[in-house]
Amino acid sequence: MPANTEQLDLLIIGAGPAGISAADAAAREGLNYLVVEKGLLADTIYHYPIGQTVFSTPEELELRDGALQPCREKPTREELLDHYVRFVLEHNLRINTGEAALKIERAEPEGFIVHTDRNQYRALRVLVAVGGMAHPRRLNVPGEDLPKAHHRFVESYPYVRRDALVVGGGNSAAEAALFLSEGGARTTFAIWRSDWTNRDPKMGAIKHWVRDPLARQIELGRLRLLFFKEILEISDQYVRVKRDDGEVITLVNDVVF
Repeated sequence: MPANTEQLDLLIIGAGPAGISAADAAAREGLNYLVVEKGLLADTIYHYPIGQTVFSTPEELELRDGALQPCREKPTREELLDHYVRFVLEHNLRINTGEAALKIERAEPEGFIVHTDRNQYRALRVLVAVGGMAHPRRLNVPGEDLPKAHHRFVESYPYVRRDALVVGGGNSAAEAALFLSEGGARTTFAIWRSDWTNRDPKMGAIKHWVRDPLARQIELGRLRLLFFKEILEISDQYVRVKRDDGEVITLVNDVVF
């Protein structure tokens, strides 16, 4: 083991809410700990659409009782980011951002060696607390790597009066479709029929506070709902889609999410 390998009680990978909470608990227990995060503090939340209201209540998100005081019932992206950043600073939590964990190996006689793109650490325990957006789901179709194809939605402003396609069946896709249609994009929401008809929150149904305004946009003709089976190809000017009835259609398109 190289001489510069730091000895830790706990190494935490990921500085989202779970990682920050774990770091706080480790600090209060007097453990020698470190958090490594390849992106930013609360990186997943940072990549939420600008101004987005999050799904959960303050009680489900705050790191101390009463510490998160949003202006409305649910906090916005910006209020949540401010809460987590202030918490880290006020408690002087030991977090290295911009440092990616690359490999975890077992160490002898106990513990683990964690290799990052900056350093390596020996820890008795390793907690992996990476978010679900660390590895975006890909369509694996021709054209997915074109500049017009994105795996994260940030804001609708650049797409006013442009042809946008949103693919997916969860809340993130539904919100993107809603924000784009409300923001003036000519939006098509490609969703699997089973996801649209699903009403069970335990099975990942779209939240009602997203679904209801989404349904209104559809009724007003501002959003096209497309039940699909497969995305076949993305090109500079169009997207080829197989509908759930097997018909292949071509959509004029400027951007894909």
